[in-house]
Amino acid sequence: ALDVPGAAFVLVKEGEVFFSKGYGYADVERQIPVDPQSTVFRVGSTSKVFTATAVMQLVEENKIDLNADVNRYLTRFQIPDTFPEPVTMAHLLTHTAGFDDKVLGVFTENVEGLDPLGEYLANEMPPRVMPPGEVTSYSNLGMALAGYIVETVSGIPFEQYVAEQILQPLGMEQSSFAQPLPQPLAAQMAVPYPRNLESGSMLYTSIAPAGMLSTTAHDMARFLLAHLQNGRYNGARILEQETARQMHQRQFTNHEDIAGWAYGFTERTENGQRVLDHGGADPTGYGSMLVLLPEQNLGFFAVANTRFQDELLMELPRAFLDRYYPEQEPVADGRMPLQGSAARASRVTGTYLTNRHARRTIAKVALLSQPPVRVQLAEETSGELVVTGLESGDTQRPGSWVEIEPFLFEHSGTGARIAFRQDEDGQMTHLFARGHTPGTFDKAAWYQTPVFHQVVLAVCVLIFGSVVVGWPLAALIRRMSEQERAFDLAVKWARG
Repeated sequence: ALDVPGAAFVLVKEGEVFFSKGYGYADVERQIPVDPQSTVFRVGSTSKVFTATAVMQLVEENKIDLNADVNRYLTRFQIPDTFPEPVTMAHLLTHTAGFDDKVLGVFTENVEGLDPLGEYLANEMPPRVMPPGEVTSYSNLGMALAGYIVETVSGIPFEQYVAEQILQPLGMEQSSFAQPLPQPLAAQMAVPYPRNLESGSMLYTSIAPAGMLSTTAHDMARFLLAHLQNGRYNGARILEQETARQMHQRQFTNHEDIAGWAYGFTERTENGQRVLDHGGADPTGYGSMLVLLPEQNLGFFAVANTRFQDELLMELPRAFLDRYYPEQEPVADGRMPLQGSAARASRVTGTYLTNRHARRTIAKVALLSQPPVRVQLAEETSGELVVTGLESGDTQRPGSWVEIEPFLFEHSGTGARIAFRQDEDGQMTHLFARGHTPGTFDKAAWYQTPVFHQVVLAVCVLIFGSVVVGWPLAALIRRMSEQERAFDLAVKWARG
């Protein structure tokens, strides 16, 4: 059982709402059912598509240049020139700016303690650790920076800009980036249940553009329709057609056969259908998934008042496509192996670690808790791989990974794909896959693997324990020995 207290689903097609339904409870204790028209949910990182839409509006007005150094738009602080190439808005919208990840100090239960967006970024913007435009590395603060640039260019707060330029024109009257929510939206908010159907406390963050939209399923239907109609909905236009098309085009990919990024959306082809989507996980206890099939003029949105669950929200797009747009071509099972596949398979084996982790703060120890991706040779078939640790769930299904092009492998059970990259010296450097977002995994040296660090940690704990316990014990033994010697001397003296 997934322990999902409540969920809402809406599907739009051919310019109108085709189906919508609420499931379960917005409030389990009070038995209030979910209503897709009125129940308000946080959507987490699905909010980033609204941030990207706001950016593209200002691009359309020639107020933002996608390929210019973002420092052009910043006065309170500057992004350092760590690498020769500057960070651009195109990098921010495709998560290729190369920022370190920030884990600590992002959320708080005290809304009064929130810093203004610009002040927070000036103090907390993580360092650049990778050249821009090289690989994807999902960045909440990168998208927050894009939202802050919307502020600096428009001259009004981000939340106000989105309300005036996106939400109000689309008639999204039950939606807001505000923290806390105004009444009556707060009264319609689904209670969050982060785990085991236990309600949790609301969390807030200073980086609202990265994930603080609250909305209903029916309000989201309006946003879906606007994007499916290239910026137009019910007489209102939030983007010109060419701007919307540009936003929906693939703008970056780690590998041409792996999911990539449009501006704000992930972009891929699955079951022969072009898919634009974005998921969202709010640590308060909400999860969401937005999906567009532009060629079918169809989209849907699902949201739940519990933590993001792969089994529900990541599987939903695949289950929908398998049901209504089944794969026409068989997947890799039964294909003849490529020449040289056995040798290439041996070269890619090893441990790979997500490149989305803190490198410059104590939070880097969190990497030890994340399961590494392990790539091994299949025992029964030469040249095939067994992969564990990918977050998409594909590795939990029967089947191995078969090479279909050099260093490109397809799962024989699901058709999912992974790819590997090598450097100029022929050393494997990366594994690319589709998880919650297009994922990049760095090849780990033996001393970078979690197992090695866990052994080192265990040895350190053992040494520390020996010092803490052993030193006082040794001192006690010495003291007892000295007392025993003193007693023996006293006895000898008395006998003397």
